[in-house]
Amino acid sequence: MNKNQREALHNFNSVFSQFLPYIEKRASSYKTNGFGKEDLIQEGLIGLLSAVHTYKEDKGASFSAYAKKCISNRMNSFIRGHLSLKNKPLSGYTSLEEEPLFSESDPAEKLQEKEALEAFKDKLSEALSEKEKSVLEFYLNGSSIKAIAALEKTEEKSVQNTLYRIRRKIKNFM
Repeated sequence: MNKNQREALHNFNSVFSQFLPYIEKRASSYKTNGFGKEDLIQEGLIGLLSAVHTYKEDKGASFSAYAKKCISNRMNSFIRGHLSLKNKPLSGYTSLEEEPLFSESDPAEKLQEKEALEAFKDKLSEALSEKEKSVLEFYLNGSSIKAIAALEKTEEKSVQNTLYRIRRKIKNFM
């Protein structure tokens, strides 16, 4: 590491140490569901890094004021994006790979669980279109989205949307 790199690293560490308490305090002031304080701290640090790279002395603002504005803007943008409806499909999904629906215990319970599973399969089969059934079968057999798209002769986005609809229907049954 040459002298300029050491100096740059020292300067960044100094800036980082100076602004970390501000970022942590700002992140602690938000009480929202779906993401934690660490997510906001990370966004604040990205805002700080952006300030370091884009600050121009000749614009009249102090670095401290500019950095705090960049940090706040980054955190606010993250929160707005998280709370917008565009993230609803990401936060409201049901995984097809979660733990089993039923436990294994005595034979009578196993029979009840088997009957309940068959009833669930029948109900799901009625609710799914032919395309959804086909995509689900490929997916449950371990095919990737890319492979399913090739087999179905469609776009990957179409397969992703189909899987989303399937998850939504499964969630409605639960």
